[in-house]
Amino acid sequence: MGTSFEYIDIGAIDQGEKAILRAGLISCAEAPSRARQLVQGGDVLVSTVRPNLNAVAFVTPAFNGATASTGFTVLRPNPSLLDSRYLFFWVRSPQFVAEMTMNATGASYPAVSDAIVKRSVIPSPPLPEQRRIAAILDKANAIRRQRRQSLELTQDLLRSAFLDMFGDPVVNSNGHRWRQLRDVCLKITDGEHLNPALVSSGVPLVMAGDLSDAGVSFDAGKFVSEADAARFRGKCAPELSDVLLVGRGATIGRSTLVDKSEPFCLMGSVILLKCDKSLVLPDYLVSLLREPSYRKKLFSTSGSSAQQAIYLKDVAALPIPLPALRQQQLFCEIALATRRRMAILKDAQEAGEALFQSLSQRAFAGELTTTAGA
Repeated sequence: MGTSFEYIDIGAIDQGEKAILRAGLISCAEAPSRARQLVQGGDVLVSTVRPNLNAVAFVTPAFNGATASTGFTVLRPNPSLLDSRYLFFWVRSPQFVAEMTMNATGASYPAVSDAIVKRSVIPSPPLPEQRRIAAILDKANAIRRQRRQSLELTQDLLRSAFLDMFGDPVVNSNGHRWRQLRDVCLKITDGEHLNPALVSSGVPLVMAGDLSDAGVSFDAGKFVSEADAARFRGKCAPELSDVLLVGRGATIGRSTLVDKSEPFCLMGSVILLKCDKSLVLPDYLVSLLREPSYRKKLFSTSGSSAQQAIYLKDVAALPIPLPALRQQQLFCEIALATRRRMAILKDAQEAGEALFQSLSQRAFAGELTTTAGA
């Protein structure tokens, strides 16, 4: 009998790819009480916690014999009745996700039981038709995955360009002069600290969760009145190409460039850095703030973690390596070309996601005929 085993918990699932990233190796003596389910290749795992997030995965032969957490329902199809890939695509279909979300209980920690998962009624055409549908969805999923990977690769290339040109910003092996952020920014401030009255339409209100690497999103649909906006923007008026840094919350440390020309307001969880462009360029600064080694320095300087905060005084005093402006400009040209390429790839990725979701919806509504799927 072995002294350790492979353990699959919720954290082992890539929710974007619906795949097992890895199985942790755990000693038998330290086995958690939830490690109770042996899995085999062809099984389908369905997380019973927060079913709206749809943490599901297909067990490949590489994880045959691993142990799964009881936080999963393990589905093992009868091969004479149900194709395993068809089942996998069913549990990630819009219909299944909606059903599980509707049946979840618990406000702060919504979950479903094994019984609810197993009661789900799966459309069951003959096996050859199941395999044909699964093959179509596999192809659509491959397109979706390739487009997502292309986008991620382009993001990685920009980071590589940054390191090639400037080196590790903490080590600063290129000997760039150090300057504090307060010396290279025209303004360092944050948004509104009191919860404002929201209105149905007006000036968009942006919170930490509305920021991504791609920029600022207004999709949350939160607005403040023109009068409140004028007051808020008197202190903090984000403009095109300003740098935004999340100072509190789950995405603490995330940074992005303002990509909107229309006025909006910020909540206090977001810090605004308005660059003096005669000294530091926004593309350089945001790439610096995203570099993992420098993010670690930022957190250590502020004494922050995911539960704490990055404070304005610490940001203002933060030392940054400052290359010559011409070097920054060369990098910004690369960053601009990369952003344009990423915009194209993002559109392609979203089209791939939409195609996959549409085919999945149609497949389990009985609409994916042989002609439609050809």
